[in-house]
Amino acid sequence: MTQILFRLPLIFICVIGVSIITTCKTPEPDIKEDEKIAMFVSPVAITRPAPSVPVTTAPPVERQQISTPIPITQEKQHIHTKVPRITQTSFPPIPQGGNLNVASPIWFSDLDPHKEASPSFAAWGPGLAYSRILKFQTGENIKLPSLSTECDLCEEWHMEDPSTFVFQIQGDTKWQPSPETKEQKVTAYDVEFSLNRQKQDISVNSHIIHMIKSIKAESNERLKVILTHPDADLFIALANGKTKIISKDVFSTRSANLSNGPIIGSSPWRAEYRPDDETVILTKWDYQKITPYINSLKVMHIPDHQARKSAYMVKLIDIYQIEIEDLEEFSESQILNHPDPGVGLGIAFNTQTHPFDDISLRKAVMLAINPTVIIEQGWNSKAFFSLGYPVASQMSLTNPDKLRKYFNIPDSARNILSKEHPKDQVNITITSSDFGEEYLESLEIISSQLKSVGINTNFRMLDRRQYSLEAWKKGDYTMLVGPVLPQNSLNGYLLSTMHSSGPWNTTHGSDLELDQLIEAQVIEYDREIRDDLIQDIETHILEKGYRFMPATRKSTWSWGEDVGGFFPNFSGNEYGHWEKMWIKP
Repeated sequence: MTQILFRLPLIFICVIGVSIITTCKTPEPDIKEDEKIAMFVSPVAITRPAPSVPVTTAPPVERQQISTPIPITQEKQHIHTKVPRITQTSFPPIPQGGNLNVASPIWFSDLDPHKEASPSFAAWGPGLAYSRILKFQTGENIKLPSLSTECDLCEEWHMEDPSTFVFQIQGDTKWQPSPETKEQKVTAYDVEFSLNRQKQDISVNSHIIHMIKSIKAESNERLKVILTHPDADLFIALANGKTKIISKDVFSTRSANLSNGPIIGSSPWRAEYRPDDETVILTKWDYQKITPYINSLKVMHIPDHQARKSAYMVKLIDIYQIEIEDLEEFSESQILNHPDPGVGLGIAFNTQTHPFDDISLRKAVMLAINPTVIIEQGWNSKAFFSLGYPVASQMSLTNPDKLRKYFNIPDSARNILSKEHPKDQVNITITSSDFGEEYLESLEIISSQLKSVGINTNFRMLDRRQYSLEAWKKGDYTMLVGPVLPQNSLNGYLLSTMHSSGPWNTTHGSDLELDQLIEAQVIEYDREIRDDLIQDIETHILEKGYRFMPATRKSTWSWGEDVGGFFPNFSGNEYGHWEKMWIKP
């Protein structure tokens, strides 16, 4: 009897797992790498000034400490109780007025928030005019990376059961004035309409809220959300900058087509799109509110990074994302660095193809690789080690002590090779693509490190589109070195990329133990228990040698001396930070 009771949770998890894999629909990987690299950013640390890091040849040491951010303690949050909407009861003496100018390297092609996938629309353009049910926390005291949420349109929420959540919608949020808005205030019926529309196949952002089964407005201020299965990433999905709330009245007057506007939202920003010069002007429209502090935010499309740098140097724009090769030019500037989980250099092994069907060879390659050298020489120290998936807090970052047994022990790599392949010359083919100088430099470093233990390498270089189709979609590689398929959430990554039944499991690992760990953390709402499960997953992936990310990018930003309050959190296409910035008098 005891054994039967013990097995019941596992049976439940396995049944849930089948449902999860079926409903977690990840879109085809037709993703421009420029968009992924340019926009997925989330700063954490400010240094003033930032010293330049010279690229030098590392001394021939056998072991070095692996670079990774230092975790900090974070207060536990409980989701089984009502969480009130965070409101600001007193305001600091911050200057009002002024205009902020910024530039985006990528652009958008549609004004319909449910048909446009570009982060430039969601977080750097017309999308700022729209509100969401939840939003990610931003501000000086937020330690990033962070996916901690707070209410945007909601007042509070509570959980009726693991698959049913009730949100209380604010009753005083106004739609921006327009002839189309029959209802002057946002209601739960607008939220119901918006989420149902986003769930449809016409929406390129439907996968973000894949876990939602149904949405029902029970009154103007009460909304019930029912899930297909319990999913701890529901809140991340609702806070994503692409999960926008539109007016059902505006939509009803536009014959189901918002591709050319109007842009009518309920945020503090009113958006004006000027297609002729590819510019978006966002202006504060409700001056009864304190925020935004500035009067307007102007976003320009400047695709060339040299042109953006020049615009910043002559003060045409106020904020600039620094390219790695330009870091020395900004060594005397105020600098903001931040980890960017999921963006950077990933390494994956095809476990069904010789020679990496042999776990001992996968371990030998890992032992030969020194991530610290890759980070310092290939990425100018603007990177850290991770396993490539989105993380919700600094507590979820990989502990450097865990890594020492898996990497940078070349003598152990040589011992494995001499024991397992005493007469064979080990040759491997690395599939990659030219995604920039840091990626190409990393390839050379990895090849040199493998050669030092007796592994010969050759490269199969694809163009970026071929890389997306051949590597991400088909899994046509022996060893893959390059960017990983971006995901919006931890569950999105683990279910699609690491689960045995995942559509993008290109390592072809079939691992029941890992599947059970993944399925258990999907439905675990207790943060501490889920963190423990994630740590177990991380250890399992390293032990099996499936994939890892030796260099996860830290994006670097500089801003003008007259700009105040620059504490952004770009995780999950967040944009609330723009409201909290100001121009110094």
